[in-house]
Amino acid sequence: MWDVVTGLAASGTTVLLTTRHLDEAEQLAILHEGRIIVNGTLAEFERLLPPAEVEYVEKQPTLEDVFFAVVGAGKSKAGEEG
Repeated sequence: MWDVVTGLAASGTTVLLTTRHLDEAEQLAILHEGRIIVNGTLAEFERLLPPAEVEYVEKQPTLEDVFFAVVGAGKSKAGEEG
């Protein structure tokens, strides 16, 4: 398949490949209304992102958490450590 893609590109044909795995792509482009509005490498795209925001959320215990707290985590039906 890559030979066909490479051959098409070498002959002047525009080739558009898509992937959802950004680390696989050598070049990235964002299309909007049929036009490329920005393109570059993954590192260049990462520099366009705003700084990450870190949020801390208090996690409430689940029913499973309560169950294991009552019966003891890792115990088998016979009451032995599993």
